[in-house]
Amino acid sequence: MIRFRISWQGHRIDLASGYRITDPAYWNPVAQRVRTDYPGEPGGPTVERINWGLDRLDAEVSTAFAYFERQGVIPTPEEFRSRLSSQIPSAPAAPEMDLFASLDRFVRESTAKNGWSEATRRKFKNLRDDLSAFRPTLRFSNLTESGLLDLVCFWRDRRDLTNPTIDKKLSFLRWFLNWATDRGLNRTLDYRTFRTASKHPGKKVIYLTRDELMLLYKYRIPPRYRYLEKVRDLLFFCCFSGLRHSDAVNLRRSDVRKGCIEVTTVKTSDNLTIELNRATRYILEKYKDAGFPDDRALPYVCNQTMNRNLKTLCRLAGIDEPVRQTVYRGSRRIDTVRPKYELIGTHTGRRTFIVQSLSLGVPPNVVMKWTGHSDYKSMKPYIDIADDVKARQMNKLDTLL
Repeated sequence: MIRFRISWQGHRIDLASGYRITDPAYWNPVAQRVRTDYPGEPGGPTVERINWGLDRLDAEVSTAFAYFERQGVIPTPEEFRSRLSSQIPSAPAAPEMDLFASLDRFVRESTAKNGWSEATRRKFKNLRDDLSAFRPTLRFSNLTESGLLDLVCFWRDRRDLTNPTIDKKLSFLRWFLNWATDRGLNRTLDYRTFRTASKHPGKKVIYLTRDELMLLYKYRIPPRYRYLEKVRDLLFFCCFSGLRHSDAVNLRRSDVRKGCIEVTTVKTSDNLTIELNRATRYILEKYKDAGFPDDRALPYVCNQTMNRNLKTLCRLAGIDEPVRQTVYRGSRRIDTVRPKYELIGTHTGRRTFIVQSLSLGVPPNVVMKWTGHSDYKSMKPYIDIADDVKARQMNKLDTLL
């Protein structure tokens, strides 16, 4: 958005010019005008029309100041705005843009520009479905403070969503609305300050303890469940490498170097170098002669099947410690107690690697280089767990006295 900032005698006001450009690189900061090579937007004003409008507004500002100079007075911001408004006839309000069409455009442009994954596109499709179910004729102007509160109540009461899930959906909605606001499509800005005062208990990190790792390692898989051996190998490879499931099943033999693996992660496109250890070497050696498609180094098990089979494997191995989880829907607290095997999933291996590495005294910055985490904020829940594990291990030394 192109604005005029006018300062005089300790006063300052900002005026909207009514024009915008899609890329700040096309703004000439010396001339304070749009560069002549600006291509413009489809159906939007040309660069000549924009600069003509800016010249006109500039002239009207100068005319307004000349008026007050003739009067011999220094105007207040209110007096200056009033004088300027009397000189410039107000333009008719622009028609409001269609919210759902704008959301579709946002997804298309972001996918092309940022290379969005299918998972990210699916999140915004779910958001679109939610907004359509909430109000099929929803407009930007409906997303006031009260409108957003109605949407939260819809998610909580009609969709039966928990507070963290609702806040996650609101963050995606803000993402879209920021994009729409920057392009002049949305003029309702209540979303910027709207927040829910919902309760958020700390999310419990599900990982495997050392005893549970040994239990899985020593478990003799019955012949009828022989397919679970590949699942266990993939889980252990993630537990001892820190890779996500998507990166483990996409690991190629060419990614395995002498003493390490070099991967470009599927989710974040990070380039990681992870040293091999005895466990990861053993698993790679086990499958070195297997003729997997696409030169894969490990067996491929899709995410859904892996999640389902991991629960079966851990149930058979006896990883059934009761785990209580607490969630809130609005102000209503909901406690559930489930056996641990029901909570085991593909991401458990990566969490186990982080917690066990930290509890063994590996510095967090080293663990972050292996996992690709970019800040300590995302590591803090694991560090807190590792500190607790180390404290309990130290207490075992009390038995020596």
